[in-house]
Amino acid sequence: MERVVRVLMKVPAVRRVMSRLANVEAAIEKQQSLLDTLGHHWEEMIASQVRQHDQVQEAMTRFARQRARIASIGDAVHSQRTQIGVQAATAEVLRAQQAQIDALPAQLRELTAASEGHSAALAEVSQHFPPAQRANLEATLHGQQLQLGALNSTVFAQQTQLAALNDLVRQMSSGAGNKPAAVIGAEGGNRNDQPEAPAVPPATIPDSLEQELLELGGGKGTVYRFDDLLQRQESPAPPLIFLHIPKAAGSTLNSLLMKSYKFRADSRGDSFFARYTPRELVDLASVPRSEDDRTRPVFFTGHINLDNEIFRSMPVRYVAITLLRDPIERVISHYRFNSTQPSVFQDAIRDEGLSIVDYCRKFAGTVRKQYEVFAPDGSVDVALRRLAEEVSFFGLQSEFGQYVEALGRLLGLPVNPYKMLNMTTPGAAGVTQDQVSELQSLFADDIAFYDRAVEIYRERLTRMPKLIAEHPWTRFYS
Repeated sequence: MERVVRVLMKVPAVRRVMSRLANVEAAIEKQQSLLDTLGHHWEEMIASQVRQHDQVQEAMTRFARQRARIASIGDAVHSQRTQIGVQAATAEVLRAQQAQIDALPAQLRELTAASEGHSAALAEVSQHFPPAQRANLEATLHGQQLQLGALNSTVFAQQTQLAALNDLVRQMSSGAGNKPAAVIGAEGGNRNDQPEAPAVPPATIPDSLEQELLELGGGKGTVYRFDDLLQRQESPAPPLIFLHIPKAAGSTLNSLLMKSYKFRADSRGDSFFARYTPRELVDLASVPRSEDDRTRPVFFTGHINLDNEIFRSMPVRYVAITLLRDPIERVISHYRFNSTQPSVFQDAIRDEGLSIVDYCRKFAGTVRKQYEVFAPDGSVDVALRRLAEEVSFFGLQSEFGQYVEALGRLLGLPVNPYKMLNMTTPGAAGVTQDQVSELQSLFADDIAFYDRAVEIYRERLTRMPKLIAEHPWTRFYS
């Protein structure tokens, strides 16, 4: 047998085959080693995420204790309004409390930076894993980001409470004619020396970016109202901003707009400045340099509200559009769609047996009411007024084809075919009639907003002219 093997090995073809087999075995061993290394890194990263989670929980516990202490201080201040002698002691306690709260944002920033570093590393490692495992990892990272966002909100709330206590102490001092030597502001220090400022400010344009925007001409643009669009403006076709409300045919409309506009600018989260510099944004939205400049207009899109930075950044007049949907249908679609997609939502629906009502309560921050897009801090009436005045032309998901046709006539958009996207797949979670009745109570204000918005939409359709001549904006589209 050995002699046969030796004879075969003298054959060149056999030697080549054996050499290739040896190379294949070596490659397999190398790939196995790489997989073992990745598996080890995965375990280390998961352990690190667990530690980060524990730190976040510990920080939230500290925040809760601090909030309780602030509440007790507030009670003490109210009960001792007439006791002037206690003012200095109260101010001293507030200063000590402020020092502790001032340290929390730094800890939060450290946790955020560490979390972002781990997220980046995990994202890189996850590219080597199957789609299912990668989706689970992305869901875990998203959960961590939500927790950090909650911590930000908690810190800001505590800063606000502390500032209110400072005001109370100052009023007490003024009434007694004995002003304390130092009453701290929301950032610490002497209230007379520096203004109050929350540790975690609202999501606005940073001063440096806002200044750059102003220097580049940003902020000069105003919205085309519906009546303006009826006049068939002769100016170049303007940029468009699409307020994409989830589960209201927004993905389909985005895909349709991409066939006419030369560039689609998406927000990252709710911010466009996370993707574009002020100069890039102004250049994208500016008037075309000539009729041959086919890089304009562009459209901006994202899950944003009417208070978003983009509306205050436009250098020229712009068109704003959105699509609304029956609130009950929309939230049912939200629930059923997420029950079929690997995510934290699907895990909660399956593992906790969440009904649609439980789902809406547990994820209230995600399943937001439509009217809050137009009045984040206001009422239904405010939302309707802003919808009518600050959105050029809105439509209804249930009448998508009619809206697309009307929008095309108003803006001069070419007629393009489309296909409805992100349809819920079979096997989605079910909803009972009793649950629908509960949803009608839970979303009563959103239903009232939608019903009145439908009336506005129908009235506008009656004013749509029969446009026959070519629209002056048509030549600017793709």
